[in-house]
Parts: sequence; structure tokens; C-alpha cells
Amino acid sequence: LAADPTARFAVGERVECRWVPPKSYRRKTPRERLRQQPERWAAGRVTQVRPPKRVGPDAMLPAYQVLLCDGLFEYVRHDHDAFIRRDEAWESALAQAAERAAGEGAEGLCLD
Repeated sequence: LAADPTARFAVGERVECRWVPPKSYRRKTPRERLRQQPERWAAGRVTQVRPPKRVGPDAMLPAYQVLLCDGLFEYVRHDHDAFIRRDEAWESALAQAAERAAGEGAEGLCLD
């Protein structure tokens, strides 16, 4: 498969996506949900761009499939910063680890 030129993220990139609570949380009233679950972002890695699975009540095709760090898959409906963003914390930690490794002369250090 060719890469989608309109997608902001490629397969394998570290991202954060807005977390959608499991269905068991959705049985509460909207006010209870807001009190219980503030906006949360979950870190993960893009596994598919424009996956063929349809999601949501309108059965739209999602922009991305993301494997979250807890092992669950999340389908991101829109390629927009309100739904998915680059994992800046990971990139910062990766850069710091690379600097430390370069200063120590470490060889073969796996930073992934």
C-alpha cells in the first residue's frame, strides 16, 4: 500500500489520541461522565492510515488506527489536532536519551 499523502502521521509514528471511554462508562448521564472523566489523551503508535473498518453511528471511515500503550486499539475519526497529535513528551524524552547516549559513547542503544 502506498502512503496517504494527505495524512499527517505515518504508520509507526508515536502519537497521542483523545481517549474515548469504554461503553460501560457511556451509560452515565453526560454530566456524570464529565465529572468522572476529564479530557484524557492516550499515547500510542499509528498502526494503520485510513483503515477499512467503519466506525461510529454514521459508519464513517476513520483517519487512523492507533495501538495504545495499554494494548487496546483506538480508531481516530478525524485527522485533526482535537483528536490526534504528535507525542511531544515521547520526542523530548527520546532526544534527551539520545544526547545522554552520545555523551556516554553507548553503542547499539535501543531508544524505541
